[in-house]
Amino acid sequence: MRKKKMFLYEESQKFYDSVIADFELNEHHLKLLHLAATTLDRIEQARAEIKKRGAYIADRYGNPKPNPALKIENESKVIFARLVRELGLDDTSAPDTRIPRR
Repeated sequence: MRKKKMFLYEESQKFYDSVIADFELNEHHLKLLHLAATTLDRIEQARAEIKKRGAYIADRYGNPKPNPALKIENESKVIFARLVRELGLDDTSAPDTRIPRR
């Protein structure tokens, strides 16, 4: 399987490279893997924003409100978990609880 140089953060690139090394992936799996790696980047970007500005920021009236990066971080975690599940990267072989296709 060919290895494409990606523009990812270091940890995301390590994740991508380790999956490429450990699994034989088809082209559609590579696209899902790339989405998972870029989702890890989004999580890291959101964490950096939260670290920089805090979990709560002032709105235009000076009242505290949740940093929008909190939502981005949480949504990206869910997306990443779904992509990993879709790729079958976890070692547990839990039964598929989805309704079978026709």
